[in-house]
Amino acid sequence: GRVLGYVRKMPEMFCIGFEDHISIQPVYAADGSIILGQIKFTYTNTREEADALMKELGTKITEVIDETITPGMTELQKALNLHDYLVLNTVYDTEGTIADRDGGSSAYDILICGNGVCEGYSQAYNMLLDRVGISSIMVTSYDMNHAWNLVNIDNEWYHVDTTWDDPVPDAKGRVNHKYFLLSDDE
Repeated sequence: GRVLGYVRKMPEMFCIGFEDHISIQPVYAADGSIILGQIKFTYTNTREEADALMKELGTKITEVIDETITPGMTELQKALNLHDYLVLNTVYDTEGTIADRDGGSSAYDILICGNGVCEGYSQAYNMLLDRVGISSIMVTSYDMNHAWNLVNIDNEWYHVDTTWDDPVPDAKGRVNHKYFLLSDDE
């Protein structure tokens, strides 16, 4: 479970099938503890298709950065502009009924298809922040069945939830900031 959870937090791995496409073969140490022996991944498409999808996503990320980021912006301004871009250009697909590639759970779904769920929002925000030099980690909660980001702004870590800041039903031109830069306690 931990290995799968770790791999799912890597946004560039969206071309790998998860639940039915990963097998983990443990190896046992002399004391009976488990050592990870082998992980087998199955891709959901060919290498050529995966490369094309990654190129398409990379081009879109460049377009988003060019549209939202200007020289001299602070880390806070960059994080806010990218947050707002995602909210303004994505439909939170709470019913899972809008066509996409990965069930709404990938950065590709968010940035190319324009819709998705929390995992996709988190993946997309992570990739955008990484491109502008801001550290971000996708956080998941099994109890909440939810994902969001920890974002490092000026050497401090904050929680950002682009999903919960996106109005439901979708409201064109409206952005919430209730879940932008929250402390651990908040």
